[in-house]
Amino acid sequence: MPLKDTQKRKEYLKEYNKKYHNSEACKKSREKYRKTDKCKELTWGYRIKAKYGISVAEYNKLFQKQNGVCAICGRTNKRRLVVDHNHITGEVRGLLCDNCNKGIGLMGDSIPLFEKAIKYISKA
Repeated sequence: MPLKDTQKRKEYLKEYNKKYHNSEACKKSREKYRKTDKCKELTWGYRIKAKYGISVAEYNKLFQKQNGVCAICGRTNKRRLVVDHNHITGEVRGLLCDNCNKGIGLMGDSIPLFEKAIKYISKA
């Protein structure tokens, strides 16, 4: 997804937060669903739509396409797989386990840095 779409999602999220979170409907909803599975699921669905531009249905299709495993290590995760995306373009790359997602993030998505790391661990 182009960068401007990411900016639009951020603007949409800010506007939504201003309108909804201060409303009476939100207060009632928080009281009714506080810390329930339904509330967590609704919040998660909204977050992935706002942050990555994909719906829960699109997430589930990607999950099925990957056979429910991490796109890098191929392992399943006790938690839900996280959405991995290109930080420059905003394009969704796939679903990863926590460890693989953190590893890519800590290396700054830098291919030259990953190549150096491969050379380093190959010496052993």
